[in-house]
Amino acid sequence: MKKIIFILTIFSTLIPVSLIWAKETQTSGNQNAVVQSNTKGSDSGDKKSDPQDQDESTASQEQEDKNQEQTKDKGEQKQLKIKNEIQQVVKSVQELKEKARERTQEVQQEAEQLGDKKEQKVLENQNEVRLAVHNLLAMENLTGGIGKQVSAIAREVDNSVQKTVENENKIEARGFLKRLFFGGDSEAAKALKQETEQNKERIQQLLKLGQQTQLKDDVKQMLQQQIQTLQQEQDRLQAKADKEAAIKGIFGWLFGWLKK
Repeated sequence: MKKIIFILTIFSTLIPVSLIWAKETQTSGNQNAVVQSNTKGSDSGDKKSDPQDQDESTASQEQEDKNQEQTKDKGEQKQLKIKNEIQQVVKSVQELKEKARERTQEVQQEAEQLGDKKEQKVLENQNEVRLAVHNLLAMENLTGGIGKQVSAIAREVDNSVQKTVENENKIEARGFLKRLFFGGDSEAAKALKQETEQNKERIQQLLKLGQQTQLKDDVKQMLQQQIQTLQQEQDRLQAKADKEAAIKGIFGWLFGWLKK
């Protein structure tokens, strides 16, 4: 009987909040509908325009196509630059440090160009991994016989960065009400934790490789620094994933309590 009374109390509290949430969502949908309606009206008016307007529209479309083509060319040039940069290896630790400083400035600028502050923060956090990967790839010639293996592992870590960024962004973007009622984003947390576990296995491989060969002191120190950076970032991401998965929300807590 006490559980029934408690449940009724909970739902009497949640219903007004849910109605407010639904009303806000409906208002937002109505506003979007008005915008779409205005847009359709504008398009309808354009169809009745005279031949001169049609000529201007054609010219505008041609200019837009040209701009898209230029953007595509710039994107391909950027990809080529990144590819060349990854393939470029250094001949000394001093040269590696200089390249690392240049790369640090580049990734900072990339983060600053993002309009969303949350996405910017996520990318800034992940930049530490990106820099470590860059350094591991660049020092291939410095690490002797294990150079190829180190580079291969670094590329695997680099491939996981996009996934970790995507899932961390999902966690950061989860709304307050959604988290309050339904808990954290369990799917994003699970995917993020899976990536960190795989990267930790890769880090262990790097540690073993470093112990299997004799390296110069400065090279060995640089290698250890990159491994430490990767390890610290995986620890941070795993803690974030665990924290998100632990947030059950009101409904999750309520159903869990009823099962007892």
